[in-house]
Amino acid sequence: MEQALQHFQLQLFPDGAELKDQRITGSLVRNAETLLIKYRVEGALGSLRWPVPVPLPSRCHGLWQSTCFEFFVSTRGEPGYWEVNCSPNGCWNVYRFNAYREEMVEEASAKTLCCSVSEDSNGLDLSCRLETSGMIEKSCTLEIGVSAVLQHRTDELQYWALCHPGLKADFHDRRSFTIKMVAVAD
Repeated sequence: MEQALQHFQLQLFPDGAELKDQRITGSLVRNAETLLIKYRVEGALGSLRWPVPVPLPSRCHGLWQSTCFEFFVSTRGEPGYWEVNCSPNGCWNVYRFNAYREEMVEEASAKTLCCSVSEDSNGLDLSCRLETSGMIEKSCTLEIGVSAVLQHRTDELQYWALCHPGLKADFHDRRSFTIKMVAVAD
């Protein structure tokens, strides 16, 4: 099976916030019917506020209001896109937009999102697998934005993305969808 692979490193939004020695890197893999994203957070993990564990992770709203890992997927030339939210506690959601921040609805074809988290002495790994069949045509070239919100114990939120093209942190800004992933075959 053919697949495409891209590595990334996120940048902290330059709003004067202290860096606190964090670093976020990762990779994206696309095959015919799946997008797999892996995040690696390194640095002072003890300074972060992690979402409360839940017994049964489920689809939830407002995950971006605390520590959350996100990615945005669009098909080249189309105004619509999807927002995928993954919490370290396993909660998730997938939203579809018709255009920039317009008509946000839960993506009905996304029935589940497989997320896993592991931690070692150097950092935390979060993996998320999105089944794209019924949602994204495998023949389309994708434009992807990757981002994260880190909430510190002080409740300060930090915004991380591939790039920050505007005057404020805005993960929906299509100029930040800088990863291009070509169509893949079965």
